[in-house]
Amino acid sequence: HQISLERVVALKVISPDCVDSFKDKPEEREAETDRFRREVRFMAGIRNPNVLQVFDYDVTQVGGSAIEYLVMEYIPGSTLRDTMPRQSFGADLTGAATWLKDYFHPVLDGVAAIHDARIIHRDIKPENILLDGAVSKIADFGLARVLQQPGLTHTFHVLGTIFYMPKEQFEDGAAGDARA
Repeated sequence: HQISLERVVALKVISPDCVDSFKDKPEEREAETDRFRREVRFMAGIRNPNVLQVFDYDVTQVGGSAIEYLVMEYIPGSTLRDTMPRQSFGADLTGAATWLKDYFHPVLDGVAAIHDARIIHRDIKPENILLDGAVSKIADFGLARVLQQPGLTHTFHVLGTIFYMPKEQFEDGAAGDARA
């Protein structure tokens, strides 16, 4: 609960345990921290009803450890996955058309806004689309990158969700563009 504005928000933190797990690999540690910071900047720079809104970012001390966190809108609903039938729509063309209009087309509007900001999400999947009532909102920019900026993904890393990953991203995470 954000007391100052009397609203419920969601917090995302970069876990000290995660950061500490890279204590013997300082470049990996820095890459994970940078990835979190980039996620905050990317999400905060997009204004679209179909992209999760970021309210704040800060660092605080907890038990002697610095904890970085972002504050974003809280979406109590489900994900796009929950709107999808397990066995497809089959012959239900009306159901498929309604689902596309109500849920999927708004996601495409959000993706267009992300691309207009010269950002590539790189992990669009049903679980990363939150539902605020009937409004689809793209979340989780942890793997996003800005076009024409060096990325954090090294050639030996395969980051993303394999079932939704285009070939270009699998082969070279930095090579994919908005088409992927």
